[in-house]
Amino acid sequence: MVVALLEELDAKERRLRRVQHLLEQLLRWRYGQKRERVDENQLFLFAAALVSAGKDQTTPPVEQETPPAPPAPSTAPAPTRKGHGRQRLPESLPRRRVVFDLGEHQRQCPHCQGELKHIGEEISERLEYVPASFYVIEEACQKYACSKGCTVVTADKPMQPIDKGLPGPGLLAQVAVSKYGDHLPLHRQQQIYQLESKAVQANDTPVPVLDPALPRTRTGRIWTYVGNHPYTVYDYTPDRSREGPDAFLREFHGFLQADAHSGYDQLYADPQRAIVEVACWALRQTRSRPILDDIRAYLEAERPKVLPKSPEGQAMAYALSNWAALVRYCQDGDLEIDNHGAERSLRGVAVGRNYVQRRIMRSRLRRSCAIVNVGGQSGQAV
Repeated sequence: MVVALLEELDAKERRLRRVQHLLEQLLRWRYGQKRERVDENQLFLFAAALVSAGKDQTTPPVEQETPPAPPAPSTAPAPTRKGHGRQRLPESLPRRRVVFDLGEHQRQCPHCQGELKHIGEEISERLEYVPASFYVIEEACQKYACSKGCTVVTADKPMQPIDKGLPGPGLLAQVAVSKYGDHLPLHRQQQIYQLESKAVQANDTPVPVLDPALPRTRTGRIWTYVGNHPYTVYDYTPDRSREGPDAFLREFHGFLQADAHSGYDQLYADPQRAIVEVACWALRQTRSRPILDDIRAYLEAERPKVLPKSPEGQAMAYALSNWAALVRYCQDGDLEIDNHGAERSLRGVAVGRNYVQRRIMRSRLRRSCAIVNVGGQSGQAV
């Protein structure tokens, strides 16, 4: 009986140690550090062996050291100290020379009216970046034929990485390095390589602007334009007239998703602009077409029952007058059901609008939009 109790006690102790070990692992996984760092406790595993090995070794006799000889004077030239000014850009970078010269009327002395002579130039450097771009290589294989009709010979092309494939070796190398070296998925690369956005979301928000000609602030507008790619562009206008979006979307052709602001109407009405209106409607797209048809039938049936100037009548009139634009997202899978992307991009502006400094000069707003467009895009709107 005593043996059985001892065995049971030993089994419980083993089980308790196993549970404690699992608990320590769980706590370390939940609250421990995530860095790959050697635990200090692991260093004590070899401490006993090192201590015992040190005791067995005898201390070697100390040899009398002779004083070192003084070093010989060095004949090597002293290293050149770098200055504290701006360093010159690397010589390995290609350079493009741009010459700024005086006009003919500026080459006369303002005092004696004599002709100025060229005595030199002041050269400064500026680092620039050329974005990656696509171009098409047209390969023309020349053909030759015998004047007597004996044969026709065509020049051979060099071997291609993909036989009869469209991508060249440079494009394939860029895609491979981006995917396996920079860990950029293919769908992200596809979004980056899109030449232009098929659809653009637009929205605007008011901001107080200090006008020196007025004793109070005036209301300006910050516009946001969000495309199919993950980038957002901001623009500032002194008012909400149609000149703002008309000038910004001057070269755009495609779908424009925005609210029912009358400033966009001229863009939709001009057939040469080829801009199609897409309204904003935050509704789930699952089986949306039958639901939309039911909603329209309900609105048309209930509209005669309410007063036109009542809130219900105005809401029904607004929905029915924009119905074609509201349901247009069902025609193309690339279109969004709402323009919440554009509204989210204005969240930072709306938060800053309630900041302590509410009076902002117009020139500062234009610079702010430019700075955000250049430096604030990291895949998402700021």
